[in-house]
Parts: sequence; C-alpha cells; structure tokens
Amino acid sequence: MDVFKREELESLRASGAAENYEEREQLLTDCFELTERHAQQKADKTEKKNEMLSAVKLRLLT
Repeated sequence: MDVFKREELESLRASGAAENYEEREQLLTDCFELTERHAQQKADKTEKKNEMLSAVKLRLLT
C-alpha cells in the first residue's frame, strides 16, 4: 500500500493534476485509515477471545 501510494502521488505531482492528486491522496488516506481501523478491531477481538479462554481455563482448574 505504501509503495502504491508513493508511486501514485509522485506520478500525479509530475502530471500537474492538483485536483486529481488531492482526491487520490484523500482516497488513499481513507483506505489506509479503514485498513488500520480493521486491524485494530481484529486485534481487539483476538485479545478479548484470549482473555475469555484464559478465564475458562482458570475455572476448569479450580
């Protein structure tokens, strides 16, 4: 994603299409933020699952 973003932005800068450059930059930023949010949600879900499994294991041991 980083390489794509860098290459696209360099290309748009060279072409002089400022409006397209800004729109693409915003779209890529939005995509990046969505990807980061999804990764965080997945990590949170995994952490919660692991906490629940630990609690179940504790109950089984007692």
